[in-house]
Amino acid sequence: MTDHWCSINGASKTLEDTEKGLRDILPHMHTPENAPGEKSHRVVYAVHELFTSSSTAEETTPSRFIGFVALRSLNSSMLDLPSSFFPPQSPPYLVVELSYQLLSSSWSHGFATESLSAVFDACRVTKDFWSPWERVYVRAIVNAPNAASLRVVEKAGLREVGVYVWEGEKVWMAGRWTGREELRIWGAWLLG
Repeated sequence: MTDHWCSINGASKTLEDTEKGLRDILPHMHTPENAPGEKSHRVVYAVHELFTSSSTAEETTPSRFIGFVALRSLNSSMLDLPSSFFPPQSPPYLVVELSYQLLSSSWSHGFATESLSAVFDACRVTKDFWSPWERVYVRAIVNAPNAASLRVVEKAGLREVGVYVWEGEKVWMAGRWTGREELRIWGAWLLG
């Protein structure tokens, strides 16, 4: 396959790179960042491109895997933003972070926007999953130069809440080494 995964950390060059990136995204109930017994809320949806088919209703529609959408509870390994980037905490609510990755051959076809909307809709009808939380806030962090992702999160119903300038030791981010990055923070109520 000539396609590759891209993320805020750049493109995966090997299968091992992809597996390492997915390790923190795939669902599991306990992580080192969470106290024992504390539930980590994670939702991962596989995104498939459906091909038109002249098949009968009994046959499955041909498709191909093109990416995923994930929501996961904030933990200590994620970017710690000031409270001004969130609604007031009264009453308390759960914050989940949005991430998505699509194969580059699937970009600019509306798959990301359609997938995010479908995931948000599904999460709203499965309220028991979010227990004990009655209110859930979703945040997304997008590099300022990533115009395509900025359009996707806006079309999916998130609103920009501010710009955070990250500075620190140089890290590999968005396909390059940087010690400074302008991050646009987006958010919306998923429940509540």
